[in-house]
Amino acid sequence: MNLTDAMTLRENYLKDQIRVLQEELDKLPDGEIRAYTCGKYVQWYVITRVHGHRVRSNIPKADIELQKALVNRELKTCLIREYQKELTAIQRYLKVYDGLPSEKLEKLLNDPNKSALLVLPYSPLQIMEAMKQKSSKDFHPEALIYTGLNGEKVRSKGELLIQTQLIRHGINFVYEPLMEVNTTTMHPDFLVMQKKTGLFIPWEHMGMMDSSEYRKNAALKLQTYAEAGFLSGHNLILTFESEKLHLNMQHIENIIQEFFL
Repeated sequence: MNLTDAMTLRENYLKDQIRVLQEELDKLPDGEIRAYTCGKYVQWYVITRVHGHRVRSNIPKADIELQKALVNRELKTCLIREYQKELTAIQRYLKVYDGLPSEKLEKLLNDPNKSALLVLPYSPLQIMEAMKQKSSKDFHPEALIYTGLNGEKVRSKGELLIQTQLIRHGINFVYEPLMEVNTTTMHPDFLVMQKKTGLFIPWEHMGMMDSSEYRKNAALKLQTYAEAGFLSGHNLILTFESEKLHLNMQHIENIIQEFFL
């Protein structure tokens, strides 16, 4: 899949999101919500248009549902505008670029003499194979005690569940690769390739959230990701476990369906 294909997928995704948000917006009450603070008290107002004029009405303090609905209306309106801006930019790109190689490039690639001497960029799968040679599995190898369907060992039952589902779906991934994030070398539990785009997304499974020391280290790791532009649910996948909260296959399946297929 090339960049144009990925942009087209993103275009369709944005159209769907705008449609869903608009449908949700149509169900919410009209008006713009305003809040005015006086000391420790907050007074809520709704501004509507009547015959072209702006009319301000008081919202009773007890009417939490109306306040919530109007605030969420404002959020959905902002999201639609942001998605529309991105959609417009993508559509302009797709209008001027057809994704086809230039005549000069096509001629070079088809030249029987020159093409044999070309050093072409690595494919995503070649990159992934190279990453497998640089993993962090030498770190406490005695902790690699669970064997997956592909014969590769992992450190926890939660990681084994994730690995199993990725394999069953035929999704390419690397377990514990070394990855440079800003100036820090990270080793995410999994680096997973999206089937549609060929993009790589790190998947961190944090399975000892009962431990205060573990939570502290996890927070530092997430801060490093955030500073490098990795956001959970966007280009970073996070799953968690504790003694009372266990990872289940359905949750893993939902993540795979949404982000990797």
